[in-house]
Amino acid sequence: MLRHTTTFVIGAGANYDLDMPLGVRLADEIRDISNNINLYLNFGQKNSSDIYIQCARNAGLTIGEISEAINLIRRGILGQNSIDDFLHIHHDNNILVKISKIIISGAILNFENKSKLLKEKNRESSIEFDFSDIRSSWYHSFFKLLFGNVRKEQITENLERSKFVIFNYDRCFEYIMYNGIQKLYGESPEFASGIMEKFQISHPYGHLGPIFSSNLLTQKSNLGLTLKFNDNVHRITLGAERIKTYMEDQSENSEIKISKRAIESSDYIVSLGFGFHRQNLEILRPNYKSNLRFFGTAMKFSEENIQAIESDIRSIFCDSSDAAQFHKFSTRLLNSSCADFIERLSRTLFT
Repeated sequence: MLRHTTTFVIGAGANYDLDMPLGVRLADEIRDISNNINLYLNFGQKNSSDIYIQCARNAGLTIGEISEAINLIRRGILGQNSIDDFLHIHHDNNILVKISKIIISGAILNFENKSKLLKEKNRESSIEFDFSDIRSSWYHSFFKLLFGNVRKEQITENLERSKFVIFNYDRCFEYIMYNGIQKLYGESPEFASGIMEKFQISHPYGHLGPIFSSNLLTQKSNLGLTLKFNDNVHRITLGAERIKTYMEDQSENSEIKISKRAIESSDYIVSLGFGFHRQNLEILRPNYKSNLRFFGTAMKFSEENIQAIESDIRSIFCDSSDAAQFHKFSTRLLNSSCADFIERLSRTLFT
C-alpha cells in the first residue's frame, strides 16, 4: 500500500519497455503512414491506406484538402521533434490538425497492436493477458506493490491514496490494470470494470477511447486495430475525436482541472517517463502550492538539464516567497529507467 497520497504522472517514456513510441518515433510513423497513403486510389477500395482517406472524408474533408495536408506532413514533420511541435507551428491550419489527429489515432492503435501487450496474439478472439507480458517493464513491479497483500474488500480503500495523470493517448495503463485485476483475484470482467471506476485517472490530452465496459462479457479488447476495415474506421475516428494537442485551447479542459486537483491533494508527485516539457509542467501547476515531495525519472538527461528541470519544478510547485515552504520542498530526479526507479524507491513509496 502507498505510504502517502501520491499522484503518478505518466509520460511516453513509461511505455517504452512495452515497445510504444516516443515523440520522434511517432513522428517517423506518421510520416511513413502519410507516404503510404495513395491519394490517387479509387475511393472505396478498402485497403489499409484508404482507411485514412475514409476517415477524413467522413470528417467532411475533400480529396483536395486531404491531399494538401498529407503533402505538408510528408515534407515537414521531420523538421520537429514531435507531431505536437509540428502542429504547434501550424496551429491555425484546422484541416491539417484534423488530418493529423486521424493519422495519430491510427498510428497509436497500430503501436498498441505491435506492443508487448498484443504482439503475436489473435486480435479477433478473446485476448489472454499474462503477467509475463509485462515482466520486463515497471508495470510488473508497480502492480505487485500497488496490490501487495491487498484483499478484495480492501481494494477501494487502497486506491484512495493513488491518483494518475496520464499524458499518453494509448490505453496501456488501463489495459494492464483491468486485466491484471482479473488475473490476480480470479474475478470477472464486470468486477474489474467496477474496480477501474475507483481509479482516479485523468488524461490531460485525451485518449483513444475506453478499454473496458461495465457490460463487457468477454475479455475481447478495444486495444489496437482489428482485421476489419469498418471496425478500424470506427476506432480511428473515435480516437481522433477524443485526443487533443497542447497547442489547443485548454481553458475548458475538465481533465486538466482534475489533474490540478490531484496535484493539490497529494503529498508526493512521482513522474515516470515524463519529458518535463514546459507546457506539460504548466498543466500540472497547482492553483495553490503545498509542501510536497517530487520524485521522477530523468533517464539519459544530462546533469545540467536535470538541474534546470529541478529548478523549473521548484518554481511551479513551490512558493518561493514562503521561506519555510521553500525549505521543506524536496525534488529528486534519478537518471534511471522506470523499472529501476520503482525498485529503488519501493520502500519510500509503499509500505
